[in-house]
Amino acid sequence: MNFGVTDPDPLQSISGTQANNILRRRLAAAGVAHPEQFHLRDLRHTFARKYLAAGGDPTELGRRLRHARADVTTRYIARLVRPVDDADLLEGWL
Repeated sequence: MNFGVTDPDPLQSISGTQANNILRRRLAAAGVAHPEQFHLRDLRHTFARKYLAAGGDPTELGRRLRHARADVTTRYIARLVRPVDDADLLEGWL
């Protein structure tokens, strides 16, 4: 899969689309299934989840993600954490 672009000059700025296409080409080359479904923001979300799961401080997370305001980080964290479903609580007991 080509994803429509070649690697840009490393000294030039690239668009988000170009960056996503580079990521997808690398994933395809590594044998990852369905690389077209991945976005750079997935890496950001994975980092945030793992950072918080390891006991990371939400204020520091906001700094690392370069959020300008704490409420941005609060909203970001709320989207990362899914509510516990009753079926999740019963898994392993049935």
